[in-house]
Amino acid sequence: MRRPEQGANAPSASRSSRRVQGNGGRSCTDSSAVNGDMAPSNAIPYCWQCRVELSRIGAWRRHPCSVRIGPSQLPAEVSRAGNAGYCLRVRARERKQLRSNKAGTGKGTRLHRQLSGTLNFRSLAGLPTKDGRRIAGHVVLRSDQLDRLQPTDWDLLASFGVKTVCDLRTASERNRFPNSLPEQGMRQIPIELVGDVRSNPELVEPLRTRHGAEGAVEMMRQMYRQFPEALAPHLSTLFRLFREDEVPVLVHCVVGKDRTGFTVAVILHALGVADEAVMADYLLSTRVRELADGERRAATARIIRRITDRDPTEEMIDAILDARPEYLRAALDTVNERYGSMQGYLRARAGLDEEALAELRERWLESR
Repeated sequence: MRRPEQGANAPSASRSSRRVQGNGGRSCTDSSAVNGDMAPSNAIPYCWQCRVELSRIGAWRRHPCSVRIGPSQLPAEVSRAGNAGYCLRVRARERKQLRSNKAGTGKGTRLHRQLSGTLNFRSLAGLPTKDGRRIAGHVVLRSDQLDRLQPTDWDLLASFGVKTVCDLRTASERNRFPNSLPEQGMRQIPIELVGDVRSNPELVEPLRTRHGAEGAVEMMRQMYRQFPEALAPHLSTLFRLFREDEVPVLVHCVVGKDRTGFTVAVILHALGVADEAVMADYLLSTRVRELADGERRAATARIIRRITDRDPTEEMIDAILDARPEYLRAALDTVNERYGSMQGYLRARAGLDEEALAELRERWLESR
């Protein structure tokens, strides 16, 4: 296995973020500077983006991610995880655990692959927790809209062991773009997370009063501040899935970024996932902006134009399509202000005390 260079021969920061071509021509992040130090012989690199051990594909420099996120787009705290939050070392003795499947799903399957018609699908298997464990198997998956999935895609989800699809869209969104689940093996539960601009017209006020990127960013912050109370009535339903063995669960909305982003962050916090790993996973949804085609950008522009009666700038469109640290932080700060902490939120609104959280983690994390 090639190891990263040191000293005078070490690759520069610009080189570490250079994109290389691989995986059918898609852009990948050059991870030649993984962790920035000499890896010990009992360590292997692990990719935050595609959730695979890089040694399995024979090189440190290339891996099959389709995500296009540069280190400069990540908050400073994420970089502590190594290589701008993308890669970390995994001890050799953990390799077997990473490939094991406590949920009985997809052993040895690559943990990141786009489904037909999706831009933002991924499994959260292997994310690290604060106590040094990891999420075991494909317990939680996330995605954008699923209405274009083909039978082979549903077969892939079945191979992951998915039992429940948690649909955060509104009734009108579900009726317009219905999911076509298999007749057996999976069920769908609707959890309408209505804390966005469709349910609260006042959220668009910053877009009207402050034209440009600044207004769009403030609108997104306000929307995220609504999420904790919008999700709160559904938390008991959501965590009942884990108690009653109705997971793996696939959580999705339309773009899999905002409503799904906060909901998944709450689940990850309940499982004890490290804060920097929660943020790093959320930031992978930057792909929504990076990979948005002309049709999606045009649709976003039409919405802005209808709200403001003015032509939007490209920066406004980018701000709405993007996943930015300040957005998720707005929701988490609201939780802290109202409940003291995420644990206080889970206790007050989901009935999860310390004992319940410990049981949840013991069941769905790798054994110590």
